[in-house]
Amino acid sequence: MAANGITSGKICVILKNERVPKPRAQTIIETDGKYSGLVKYPYSWSPKAVIDIIQNRVYLGHMVSNRKTTLSFKNKKIVQNDESEWITVENTHEPLVDEHTFELAQKVTEIRRRTWTGEPHIFSGILKCFDCGKSMHHLVRPGRSYSASFSCNTYSRYGKEYCSMHYIRYEDVYDVVLNDIRHYAELAKNHEQEFVDALSKSGSETTKKQLAQAEKEIAKSEKRLAEISLIIKRLYEDNVIGKLTDERFYELSRDYENESAELKVRVSELHKANASHRAATDNSRQFTTLIRKYFDVEALDAPMLNELVSKIDVHQSVNTNGKKNRWGVWEQKIDIYYNFVGIIG
Repeated sequence: MAANGITSGKICVILKNERVPKPRAQTIIETDGKYSGLVKYPYSWSPKAVIDIIQNRVYLGHMVSNRKTTLSFKNKKIVQNDESEWITVENTHEPLVDEHTFELAQKVTEIRRRTWTGEPHIFSGILKCFDCGKSMHHLVRPGRSYSASFSCNTYSRYGKEYCSMHYIRYEDVYDVVLNDIRHYAELAKNHEQEFVDALSKSGSETTKKQLAQAEKEIAKSEKRLAEISLIIKRLYEDNVIGKLTDERFYELSRDYENESAELKVRVSELHKANASHRAATDNSRQFTTLIRKYFDVEALDAPMLNELVSKIDVHQSVNTNGKKNRWGVWEQKIDIYYNFVGIIG
């Protein structure tokens, strides 16, 4: 359900209506054979419980330990360890879910971008700025001729000194992606073997480039993480000897901690992507089987996009005739990275 775009709140309602016991109630059933008085509402699931299950890698057939620890030998309060400190032993038992469905569910549940209406748009978590890598900001203006558009989130927050606008209309992205999916779905259905062969030939080169780019970004991010660690240590020392006020220390350290957290998430994502690229031996065939289902697709939706597409990079538009006014001939490139095969072509 999560992989199909159903929110954790709605999943809770479905589980309650189908009278599926929540984990604590199920444990009591297995031990005592009845609910007893320990669980007052055995079918009332919480969104947190649902998300914990969706994100639990045990269901992939792996054992994960060292996820939690105590603050110290004196303070026994339990805290969550950073994911980089977890210890994972793979293939210890039979998996209950395949890798693709699991990762798809992670991708969908992590989406937190909201429009002014409070609802996520179908490109949430997918549409990125080519130059800075940040998500594209979705803008809705009711009553305007162009009611919805995207622009670089870095540009929207910090201005043109940090990135360019990368403006593009919602309708334009929608049409390009829909036509691209229709085109490849038609090839997969009517010319399957030729399509698989073409993907295999171009995919190897594309994968090599993606892996090389990812390795460079990982090295750059890890170098920055080391720098941040050193900076925070120096800030702490300056605070201890009185060179830096407590208020200023907390302000600066918070910013660096936030940057560090973002970099750790990004590095983790890149490592997962690299492992997926190297481990997959039949990506072309898997993608062909996947996209062939959408041969007769008439409209896009979020579950379809998350199943087919890993990300969409939007480039800055370019004036191709050299004129300095807005009436020149403008072109804008969009890179669509499909699951399993990356950019096709």
